[in-house]
Amino acid sequence: MEEFVKPGATVWDIGANLGLLTFAAAHRAGPTGNVLAVEPDIDNISIMLRSNRLMDLKTNARVRILPAAVGTQKSHVAEFQIASRARSANALVGFGGSQTGKFVETRCVPLFSLDELLESFPVPHVLKIDVEGAELNALQGGNRLMSEIRPIITVEVEREEQHVLQMAALFKQYHYKMYDADVPVAGRKETSLPAWNCLALPD
Repeated sequence: MEEFVKPGATVWDIGANLGLLTFAAAHRAGPTGNVLAVEPDIDNISIMLRSNRLMDLKTNARVRILPAAVGTQKSHVAEFQIASRARSANALVGFGGSQTGKFVETRCVPLFSLDELLESFPVPHVLKIDVEGAELNALQGGNRLMSEIRPIITVEVEREEQHVLQMAALFKQYHYKMYDADVPVAGRKETSLPAWNCLALPD
């Protein structure tokens, strides 16, 4: 957030969880900025709404909170599973990482593509995605976003080999360069495959 979110910036936080990055971004963007937090877990949403009510809009950006999931537009409804280990391991049906454990509940949630969000919200300068293995699915619904808007993207990439290769191919298709976001700026070098904490910058 300190490196890329400047005053007046618009940030989209996809898979916002409890809003840690959401509210950090709101502070960095300041009162002229905008933040969109997208999170399908309504229990997490309730906590974010409480935090949002305490925000001082004189010093922080306006935060809009959307209780929904993001994916490729096939349907506007998705099934979302609640993980037994931690809410941060919740995932859409068919996805989920090694930290998920078993799922204890399945819920129906609204689903939008990234390009659909462009119709209702200010375009992002910075896009953060943490969706437990569904990141390729999410980005595949963002053709216009990646080809025309071209935000800075930070995304958690699950480590299954085929998935990593597909993510690399997608970033190369849209002429994005990949970096390991965990490496400090001074030592950061372009990578051929996305790191777990991948930073993708438009070329």
